[in-house]
Amino acid sequence: MSANDVIALEANFKGWQEKRFPTPKKDVNVFEYYCLDRFLRPFDLSDSRLKTGMTGGGGDGGVDAMYMFVNGELVDSESELDPKTPNKVKLLLMQVKEGEGFSPAAIDKLYWFIDDLLDLTRKKADYHSAYRPELIALMRLFKDKYGIIVGENPPLSVEFFYISKRDVEPNDDCRKPLEDLLSSNFQHRTSNPCICHTFSLHSNDIQQIT
Repeated sequence: MSANDVIALEANFKGWQEKRFPTPKKDVNVFEYYCLDRFLRPFDLSDSRLKTGMTGGGGDGGVDAMYMFVNGELVDSESELDPKTPNKVKLLLMQVKEGEGFSPAAIDKLYWFIDDLLDLTRKKADYHSAYRPELIALMRLFKDKYGIIVGENPPLSVEFFYISKRDVEPNDDCRKPLEDLLSSNFQHRTSNPCICHTFSLHSNDIQQIT
């Protein structure tokens, strides 16, 4: 990333923060919110709906945000899904790093999180990790809502966005966990392909979609 790209990103972020979060609360990760706001722009989510998927913090399973969409619409507790309707399910899982690159530990956590998430029969007591309450609630939401339509075998895709402010590539320590994640064939998932896309999206990519 060039020095000009860094300056452009910082200027864009500063302008966005002054407009959206001039006096942010201590529990708000402003850069994380900035990235989610930018990358989820195609779904036209309100601030309140954007916040429903934010899970970052201890026990986040390598996931800072999680959103379930069915036929392009965000699913929440009030959503009513019709199993007889042709449904396409998309899960977006996002990890945001302001000053770090790829982490083997974070990728390992994501691997086990997806394993817990896609097993519709697995209960909280049997999860590989002790996840934070916000994430457990989103996992339950997915299992409950997907369970309503799973009998019709709807296509399911899982897309993972790893958003890093630094312009880095995964090193050798990360490549094996990444390969394991992308090549995993979880035995408990549905017969439809579950595609995990891992992206290293840096600040220049964020700039291009503003």
